[in-house]
Amino acid sequence: MDLKIQVEYIIEFEPGLKNFRNHLLELKNAQSRVYLLYASTEDAKVIFDNAAELNMTSAGYVWLVSEQALKSANVPSGTLGLELINVTNEESHIKDSLYVLVSALREMNETETISEAPQDCDNSGSVWETGKKLFQYVRQQVLESGATGRVAFDDNGDRIFSEYDIINIQLSRMPKSVGRYYYSLEMNKMKLTINDSIITWPGKVKTKPEGFLIPTHLKVLTIEEKPNYNVLKLQSKKKMGLYTDYVIEIEGFLDASQQFLPKEVAVVPLKTLAISH
Repeated sequence: MDLKIQVEYIIEFEPGLKNFRNHLLELKNAQSRVYLLYASTEDAKVIFDNAAELNMTSAGYVWLVSEQALKSANVPSGTLGLELINVTNEESHIKDSLYVLVSALREMNETETISEAPQDCDNSGSVWETGKKLFQYVRQQVLESGATGRVAFDDNGDRIFSEYDIINIQLSRMPKSVGRYYYSLEMNKMKLTINDSIITWPGKVKTKPEGFLIPTHLKVLTIEEKPNYNVLKLQSKKKMGLYTDYVIEIEGFLDASQQFLPKEVAVVPLKTLAISH
């Protein structure tokens, strides 16, 4: 399903500030009530304190935060965030890393001439070509069913297909997994599953918020405008006792349109108006 997402504001801030009220006031004046926060645990604590003071963690708001912000001691109930699966499982990460490295060295040894690595990082300016090639071979490795999931890398050498739990902060600030973002072997792509029915939203409500503020200060404005009408040439025929040569199609209200039409136009209770003949 393709979703159209419109970002209303992007606010950048210096880390380590003692107060974020001015930044939050900009957001509070916006129509959107969905906030995506990327911040450290320390900054998130200050932001959540200020947001609570401004009543921005109550019902109607949505907070989607980074894994670091999710660990803040005062993270509001109803917050949603991501938590990397197997993040604390060092044994599994080491196992996958060794498998990738050994596979890259094996392929490289079969096709490349491996030169001796430099003894130190001097200022000679020379580049160890074997090291550059090893990085390329590592980047090409794909581990379909690793201990930490599917292992593959992008052009920069960063891991892709990382899997996450969708965490919801519920009552008493207890985290609960409400979904998962993972690699599906059957679909051969990443898949997102969320159980909406068990999510607690800000304000301790179970109903999903609209995500935007509906303005209540609107004014009704009416503008008088002549209706549009088209005159179509037809063959002469008789309708309701009138011989007509033209049929006029009118857009707008029938009663209001009569004052703008020529006198020779007779309004009849049909879907069209006829010029009498």
